[in-house]
Amino acid sequence: MIVVEPSPDIRAATLRHTHNAGAAAFAVSPIRLSARASNGSDSRFAGWGGVCSGVNRDCTVALTSSTAVTARFEPIDHNLVFLSSVDTYTSDLGSAVAYDGQCNQLATAAGINNAEGNAYIAWVSDSQSSALSRLGTARGFMRMDGEPVADDPAAMLTNSQFYNPINIDETGTAPPGGQTVLTGMDVYGNGTQADCNDWTTKSGTATGFAGCDSCGPPAWYYWEIPSCSNLVGSVYCFMKTKTSALTITPTLGRKVFLTNGPVAIGQSADTRCESAKPSGTGPVAALRATTSTAASTMIDPAATYVRPDGIVVGLGADLLASTLKSGIWQQGNGQYVETRAVWTGSSSPSELGTTANTCSDWTANTGAMLAGDTSSVDLSWWVDHIPWTCANTYTWSYCIEK
Repeated sequence: MIVVEPSPDIRAATLRHTHNAGAAAFAVSPIRLSARASNGSDSRFAGWGGVCSGVNRDCTVALTSSTAVTARFEPIDHNLVFLSSVDTYTSDLGSAVAYDGQCNQLATAAGINNAEGNAYIAWVSDSQSSALSRLGTARGFMRMDGEPVADDPAAMLTNSQFYNPINIDETGTAPPGGQTVLTGMDVYGNGTQADCNDWTTKSGTATGFAGCDSCGPPAWYYWEIPSCSNLVGSVYCFMKTKTSALTITPTLGRKVFLTNGPVAIGQSADTRCESAKPSGTGPVAALRATTSTAASTMIDPAATYVRPDGIVVGLGADLLASTLKSGIWQQGNGQYVETRAVWTGSSSPSELGTTANTCSDWTANTGAMLAGDTSSVDLSWWVDHIPWTCANTYTWSYCIEK
């Protein structure tokens, strides 16, 4: 393994292999490159160039010809947030603060901690300490890949202003979605009685709140209440040393968003989408199935779709495959929402709806229908298999720019 580190005066290191001469010559192939920042350097590994790509700090390269690989390092300008690579934390470490130490151990091993080794807190609360209070005046949070998570932590809770799921760990690896994440907090971020008795027990009679790493507000931290005997998982780790505001650089693309409020059966969802669309958006339509048209007919697989805030939801191909990069949890008026049910009418965007699943093509308020969940980036964004009745009056619609 070759370890690649930034020098004190540069932010990138390059290795080039040639058969004859160059920066480095290797007698074996493949080789494993490992990019590492140093604790106290206030820098992070920001990604590979050349034959390696992404932010996973390890890359294996097969050498069959002249090969160039670049490791890019950048200053840590905002607080880093990561999902712990350890997913076996139990519910009896003794307190919420005890999980802070686990985050700092992982950050130190990854070379992204401060010199003192105490730059991180765990997004875990109990009756004695909330994660929000332990963050102090910190603001401006981003993932290991540089994508924004949130600016103001209070707004992240009260206004659901949450940009991207925290689904990348401290090594730059994105584990499979749906990881259970220990949090112990209510929807407002406060510790609750459902925190496994202040994180002291694995008893089956106690309960504990957890989150979902592939989810949006509020399910990313307020998702399930399993028995503490079964509560094993990861934790979210938040850096707390930076206080600069985080400004989003919007990505250009076709808009995809929610109506500004629920849409009742019998109302025109297309009209509601048009009235809700952000300024500068072209013609839009309600993204849902009918018995004659699949929703996929409105999705261009090669197009980039973004929320009104400019955060990338995914390519059209990602929407079709239900592998969203971020969720559709923002209305056309810019308001972020907690979990909302959304009319969809089919088992996937590529399938036709049925009379039974679309409330008779969205005209009858009797019977059942299929709906999605705005806080999800997996298949549940389209259909969450919770039974919904056509008489429901608290269901939104997805809107998509044509």
